[in-house]
Formats: sequence, C-alpha cells, structure tokens
Amino acid sequence: MALPTYYEISEKLGIPHCRGIRANGQLCYAKGNHQRGFVADNVVHWNDRYRPERAGIRKFLVLEGRRVAIEGGAKEPWRIHYRSLREMQMLARELGVRFPASAGEADRDRLRAMLVNVRGKDPELVEARAWVK
Repeated sequence: MALPTYYEISEKLGIPHCRGIRANGQLCYAKGNHQRGFVADNVVHWNDRYRPERAGIRKFLVLEGRRVAIEGGAKEPWRIHYRSLREMQMLARELGVRFPASAGEADRDRLRAMLVNVRGKDPELVEARAWVK
C-alpha cells in the first residue's frame, strides 16, 4: 500500500496546510522552520519536499493535533501535548495508517515528564496519567 502524500492527507482530513510558499508565489511570512514543521495562525506549516514516510506522516498529524488542541482552548503544555497525541491517533485511524508502538515512546516519556509536578483531580489529568503508564 502506498502512503498518501501530505497534500492528500490535508485534503482528506481538512487540515489547513501551508507549504512555505503562498498561492501568489511569495514565501510564507510565518516565523518558523517549514521543513521541521510548526503551528502558527491556526495553520500547520509543513514543507512536504520529501516523499511521505510513516515518521513524517506521524509528525504531520501530531502538528495537526497540536493545532486542534490550541484551537480547543488548551493552555497548559501537558494538556496541549496530550490532546495532540490523542488527536493524532484518531486521524491516523481515519487515514488507515498504522505506526509502530515504538514510534510513540518518546512522546509518552515527554508527557510523563510533564506530568511529574502537576497536581489535581482533573479528569483529563487522570486520563493522561493512566495513558502514559
């Protein structure tokens, strides 16, 4: 099975996607590295100059998850990260793309480290703690 291109992914899932060059041929004004990817102005900025691979698709979907989490009102870094990872899983399922379990270990470790000093009984916090175990 051939992996979908980033353009196909953004079209199928409705992801606002900037490739670094606007429709009129000018470079994008947003500050950030389009090749590494970032979220700004409610748009995923991602230069898709390479053929899609699972690792790149996963990172692209995590960026979309980050955009959705920020748009949904998440403020705390742990909440943004957790919601972005959960959103990535749902989007991957919708696309029909699977990632190896080892691909998410670093993200889980990062979330686990973010949760060390967070206190409270927020249901999403309890869910996040259970998810990283």
